[in-house]
Amino acid sequence: MVLSGSLDDGTAGLGAIKDHGGLALVQDPSDALFDGMPRSAIEHVSVDFVGDVPALTSELVKHVELLASQPLEVVVGDEPDALDVVEMDRGTPDPDEWSATPSEFTCPECHGSLFARKDGTLMRYRCRTGHAFSQGALAAAQSAGVEDALWTALRALEEHAALLRRLCERARDRGHARTAERFASQEHGVELRAKIIREALLAAKTEVA
Repeated sequence: MVLSGSLDDGTAGLGAIKDHGGLALVQDPSDALFDGMPRSAIEHVSVDFVGDVPALTSELVKHVELLASQPLEVVVGDEPDALDVVEMDRGTPDPDEWSATPSEFTCPECHGSLFARKDGTLMRYRCRTGHAFSQGALAAAQSAGVEDALWTALRALEEHAALLRRLCERARDRGHARTAERFASQEHGVELRAKIIREALLAAKTEVA
């Protein structure tokens, strides 16, 4: 069962359950506080039932009662495809074992290469160290990484501008007008670049709000 939530978490797991004969229940996106997870599940998985929380509860009780009235049948066998999905999330030193191919993306966590695997209509990514992402989760992690990088760049530029300002003042105090002018010009250029990055970060925060 997939309920309210952001991004596309749970879609791959629900798909695996459905592929192995399980029941796929999803909360109606219009009933969810956050509709990302339900919408992703409905888009990528052949779900059995979509409804609000009371309807889901009734549906779940109905199927549990049905299962409880039937004899338990356990089938044990080799399921390499299912194991491959698990291995992709747990981590293994050999990408060949994931049935995945190299992608053009790098891992937001460790910056290693990401390998891509398509499970039905859902694309999944994993690096050698075991970090795994759906497309939505990868996009969110990349977005956070870009913002972190911009804040780091802003800090470095403002520190550089402050140092150039001190060098300019020192050169003026010593009567080195030409050198002071050169440092002032460099400081101005650095401050302009810092201003552009700061405005971009503030604009991004306004869009999110």
